Amino acid sequence: RELRLLGEKGNKEALNELIIRGKKGDKCAMAEIVSIYEGLIHKYSTRFFINGYDVEDLKQIARSVIIESISKFDGDHGSEFIFFISTNVKNKLGTMCKKKENRLDFSSLDSPIGEGITIGETIKD
Repeated sequence: RELRLLGEKGNKEALNELIIRGKKGDKCAMAEIVSIYEGLIHKYSTRFFINGYDVEDLKQIARSVIIESISKFDGDHGSEFIFFISTNVKNKLGTMCKKKENRLDFSSLDSPIGEGITIGETIKD
């Protein structure tokens, strides 16, 4: 079941109620919130490449970020929940991308592999 969040006051109130319930530990409310934002989860999980993770792994990470974000969200400051979770998901995945473990190792053909031998010298013409 998906809420149409834009322009409908009733849906915004329904989302706020889910957030309140989620903050109190209601797992059904948390699952409903995650379900509402599956499109956002898909969007961000397919935009990042993280070495050793597939898209489903990244979707699961995004879902956990949304669940963590529920307890941290404070709508009293005027921010919209979707912007809050979007920022949190992008930041988490972006940080994971930047970690050293995600960087692919490359070698130059001029790199030595033995005494006086380079990688390039071992390649047949």
